[in-house]
Amino acid sequence: MVYTDNRTIELNSYSGVKKNGTLNSSVDFNFTGLLKDESNIMRSYISIVNAQLPVSFYVINASNNFINVQTTGFTLQTITIPKGNYNSLSLLTALNNALSAVSIACTISINKSNGCLTFLNTSSPSITFYATNTKMNYVLGFTDNLIITSSLTLTRPLNLLGVKRIAINSFHLATSGYTSYDLGFSNTLATIPVDQAPFNMISYVNANTSNNLILRLKYIDAIDIQIVDELGNYIDFNGIDWSITLILSIDRRDSEKLNLDMTYVCYSDNDKCIDRKPNPGMLLKAKKKYKINLKKSFMIGDRWRDIGAGNRAGCRTIFIDRNYSEKLIYKPNYSIRQLKDIFLIIKK
Repeated sequence: MVYTDNRTIELNSYSGVKKNGTLNSSVDFNFTGLLKDESNIMRSYISIVNAQLPVSFYVINASNNFINVQTTGFTLQTITIPKGNYNSLSLLTALNNALSAVSIACTISINKSNGCLTFLNTSSPSITFYATNTKMNYVLGFTDNLIITSSLTLTRPLNLLGVKRIAINSFHLATSGYTSYDLGFSNTLATIPVDQAPFNMISYVNANTSNNLILRLKYIDAIDIQIVDELGNYIDFNGIDWSITLILSIDRRDSEKLNLDMTYVCYSDNDKCIDRKPNPGMLLKAKKKYKINLKKSFMIGDRWRDIGAGNRAGCRTIFIDRNYSEKLIYKPNYSIRQLKDIFLIIKK
């Protein structure tokens, strides 16, 4: 018998340890014994049930409110504008005022039909706007350094869309997800579109109840939450708190109700090992020891390796479809979504 131990975890940034101050987007929560390495645990999952995130972050924030500018023959200067939400007119007004305040002879205008900016050098030999160490260049519409000798019009439009997607990450809740960023494991629990206007609330509800991420860790005594934008920058919530609800699901084996004769485990990570699934070594050992007729037996599992081992041993196979992202390499005899449906098959 296998049963699932579900645990609801309520997180509110107000009660956590805030690692990046009023940005409020890197918060630690300390727990005791949230998940332990217990012998009857088969696997554990984590999922975000819902989240309430305030749209208190700005289009122009600490990651993109400055840019380095240098006039030929003069020292490098950093142009900074106040954080906040801007339209095209108010942004250009702020930028031109900031340039004028440090005597840089450049004005910026916008083509209202296509949104592209024009930089006009009014007196200096050349003015360079640097694209390094800042994100303002993405807002203005360029990716390489701009050298303005007279007039230059960009080909990309001004981008005042702001944050379009939020990612909720956790290093302590190491999961089985993957990312294309470094082609390795991902620490992202959920990605949430920003579909609310400034100063409203994003109320995210996970509509896919089967979207459970398998945990790679056997112990959890703390949960860390990082909330970042699509470029990996920490969201600046400006001191406003958020809340997230998680479900920790633990599949446990009730060995007392099963009256198990033997448990076989393979710890090898070598695919050539006869006991490592999808190789049938453990099933063949059980057949020899207990005189089992494998043709009349069922191999039940929720991973492709389980089905492969059963097929190779000559068992009938039942696949429990938990909607994992991995490809089912071997074809099972039966496929179900709930563990209780196994009995409908075995009784046939």
